[in-house]
Amino acid sequence: MSERRFAADEVLFTAGSAPRGFYVFLDGEVRLLRGARGPQPVVLVEGPGGTPGSASLFDTRRYPATATPFQASPRCRFPRAPIDELRTAIPPVPP
Repeated sequence: MSERRFAADEVLFTAGSAPRGFYVFLDGEVRLLRGARGPQPVVLVEGPGGTPGSASLFDTRRYPATATPFQASPRCRFPRAPIDELRTAIPPVPP
C-alpha cells in the first residue's frame, strides 16, 4: 500500500488500461468518466472511502472508466500483484 496526494484533475487511471491496483480515497471526491479522451460524461462520483478501480481487479477486464479527483485528495493505493497472489493461493469456492 502507498499513500499519496493527487492534484485536482490528475488522472488515476484511464478507460481501457490494464488494472495496476485500486485506490481508497481518504477525503474529497473522485469522478469516473466514460471514455479516455476529450470531454466525457461523468458516470459515477465516489466520496471518502470510495474504491475506484476495485472491480477490475477480480477478473481480467480493463478499467471501464477514467478516474480523476475533483480537488486535491489524499488516497491509498493497493497494488494488484499481492491481490493476484491471494486469489491464486485461495482455492475457488465450488458453485
